[in-house]
Amino acid sequence: MDKKSRKTVVFLGAVVIAVLCFAAGFFAGSRSRRGEGTSKEGTGRGAKTALAAESGALEDLSHAQYTPTAITGDREEAVEHALNGESDPEETAAAELPELTDANCIVSAENGMYTYDMMCEDMYALCGKYPEILQYTYVGTSFDDRNLYAITLGSVSAPHHIMAVASINGSEHMTTLMVMKMLEYYAYYYNVGSYKGIAFSELFENTSVRVLLMGNPDGVTIAQLGASALNHEEFAAIVQECYEKDKWYLEYRDDGEGARWVDHYDIPEFNVKLSENPEMISFEDYQKLWNANAYGVDISRNFAGLWEESAYKAESDYAGYKGPSAMSEVETALIYSYALDMEHDYYIRYTGGSNPVGAGDAAGSFEEWLLETCQKECITVPCGRGLIPYPAADLQRIYEENRDGWAHLCYNIKTGSAG
Repeated sequence: MDKKSRKTVVFLGAVVIAVLCFAAGFFAGSRSRRGEGTSKEGTGRGAKTALAAESGALEDLSHAQYTPTAITGDREEAVEHALNGESDPEETAAAELPELTDANCIVSAENGMYTYDMMCEDMYALCGKYPEILQYTYVGTSFDDRNLYAITLGSVSAPHHIMAVASINGSEHMTTLMVMKMLEYYAYYYNVGSYKGIAFSELFENTSVRVLLMGNPDGVTIAQLGASALNHEEFAAIVQECYEKDKWYLEYRDDGEGARWVDHYDIPEFNVKLSENPEMISFEDYQKLWNANAYGVDISRNFAGLWEESAYKAESDYAGYKGPSAMSEVETALIYSYALDMEHDYYIRYTGGSNPVGAGDAAGSFEEWLLETCQKECITVPCGRGLIPYPAADLQRIYEENRDGWAHLCYNIKTGSAG
């Protein structure tokens, strides 16, 4: 794909976004998941597939275009709505349902892995099980032909809205698993759960939460499965070329700041073989660090907010290259359009790292674009500590730390509270 074709793709992507907001798409048949996991009784991967199939939900994810819609199908018998007075601020009651656990949930990782295909399968299963609560939306298609999707929790006609986005950086893929688990949690307890005495159903009828599940699916695929899993050889070649250039500048350290690869890109004469830690990064480990899209453009630095001031790397790379121009990438354009297609009371970006909330802004970032161009503030939520990608064992802690966030913001909107 030459530069002229690439610009055309981005332009057409923006046009398609506008058209898709008003036009119906068509369903076609399903991209299968890579490999089968061990099924759990009644809710394993096989059961999920059966659930989606019963509702006519398993569709082709490769090139189909979808309209914002809920998947129709049988829903389990509605539980009786029951609220027992004031709830503890830190708890959400589930008196009428068995506790949601790994044994009866839909969303789960396999061997620490949560891929794009797994996300799509779980999206269909969740929306098929809770069609009145969760609705999925096709947002657009990446350069390497993966669809971007969003799920709306609550009423699509609610007077207030919150937007959340996960996995803008490829290596931060566990944020997608976290938001998927949060969507299942709120849907499961929708009719019995509450926050500070207000029912979930009341909170989310007043404020919908619109979650862009995976902002950079090509980057996630590279970070998890490697460049060999990409659909186009030209993109796999870009990853290989970046590795051959970067391997001399990446130095492994495990000190007080945690285990990580330090990038000495700004020291032209640096040679890892001559450093205190002469271990050269392997191609396998290098791909796990991948933040950029398939073209090697860092989406988190490609937005229009202060883009000109971003001076990190000058060419395609695993991270840090801001692109040939602001908003040059199709993924950036899709996130941009989704963020602006309606007014939102709050914007949330889930990232990696351990910076304090709100401290992750940088020139060319989604957060900086919202602030500088749209005069909107974004809540930046770091969901990990130390080396990225995070160990799978950290997921439960990360999930528990963030689970009540949406209910808290909806409560603030409902009651006019601050903070």
